[in-house]
Amino acid sequence: ALDAAVGGLTEIQIDIAANADDVLQVATDLFPNFTAAGMLFTSEYEAGLRFQSVAVPQSATIVSATLTLNITSVNGSPETTVYGVDVDDAAAWAAPGNLPGNATTTTESSPGPTATGSQQIDVTAIVQEIVGRGGWTSGNDMAFVVLNDKALLNQDHTWFAEDLNDAGG
Repeated sequence: ALDAAVGGLTEIQIDIAANADDVLQVATDLFPNFTAAGMLFTSEYEAGLRFQSVAVPQSATIVSATLTLNITSVNGSPETTVYGVDVDDAAAWAAPGNLPGNATTTTESSPGPTATGSQQIDVTAIVQEIVGRGGWTSGNDMAFVVLNDKALLNQDHTWFAEDLNDAGG
């Protein structure tokens, strides 16, 4: 889920809306909705999350924004970095994958999960950078790329992004 507080009072919550919006990229193979529950595994792979119809006006002040993931396992000491996809309106993920090579935001978040359970990742600066783009319009789609910077065996974690299609929504 992506939660954001905009301006002083407006709050939004957006979940993954479609199976193809949570993806795992291994080499040139794209795996949408990696499992029925939206599991994304990062080791030496890239994962992508796309949120549709983000109702935040262009240049709005983002007071806070969090990306919530359910960490189901942690092996070793993964070094995870989250970036935004630096475009005005994030396109659907495609195969062969358009995940690697996406322009990413200059801001990032490095949560480095150390335990299982729900983890909120602060993406306030990332969301601010995206909505501050001149071509951003309320209702555009926003995407994030999750990388494991260690890229070593036994230095990874497994996590789920809530998917409305899988939750019956």
